[in-house]
Amino acid sequence: MTVDDLAKWDAALYTDFPLKRSTLREIFSPVKLIDGTEHPYGFGWHVDNVADRRFVFHGGAWQGFKSFIGRFPDDRLTIIFFANLWDTRDFKLAGDLASFFYPRIQRPAVPTIEDTDPKTTRLVRDTLLQISAGNAKQESFSVEAHANILPQKVRQLEKTLRSLSIPVAVIFMSELIDQRNNGRIRTFRYLLSDVTKSFICTITLNSDDKITELDIEPNK
Repeated sequence: MTVDDLAKWDAALYTDFPLKRSTLREIFSPVKLIDGTEHPYGFGWHVDNVADRRFVFHGGAWQGFKSFIGRFPDDRLTIIFFANLWDTRDFKLAGDLASFFYPRIQRPAVPTIEDTDPKTTRLVRDTLLQISAGNAKQESFSVEAHANILPQKVRQLEKTLRSLSIPVAVIFMSELIDQRNNGRIRTFRYLLSDVTKSFICTITLNSDDKITELDIEPNK
């Protein structure tokens, strides 16, 4: 596949061949769920609105490779990239590229630091994945956190994480931005970067590696 092939394929999505425009409208429209609500996903495309423009996109990953396509059909602008590095923050990169054309969606830059504690990072990611799936494990939290975080706060955290385009992908590619050790208490802060938005997750662990505090806030 060449760049010309990709350009021809993208151009065809504005015509009636190989698919009719009526079919494309359905593909690029949110799906209606059984309960009558809509979910921002069409047929193989995430559906969003960015800078007052329609935005449809999808990423891909397989055995050390990453890919992404994002289309702004109202402006006939398409962003496509391929990466041969598994650690590529594909959604973050896609958002940065799109911000060149739509400065309004530019996210605040947050410097990252070297992650010297991968065990804790795995714990954090696993916990966030469990929360996003509505399956937070109580044994991951301290006794005090059971009253302060579970269950009301976890429901709000679940809602925030589910607002991500692909929670599992964004959570898996989270980046460490701060780490502090205050005796028996350790605090970590991670950046969660989606295509058009980002969040900062702050998590505090006690000496038994139990979560005592957990917050997720927009990166403003």
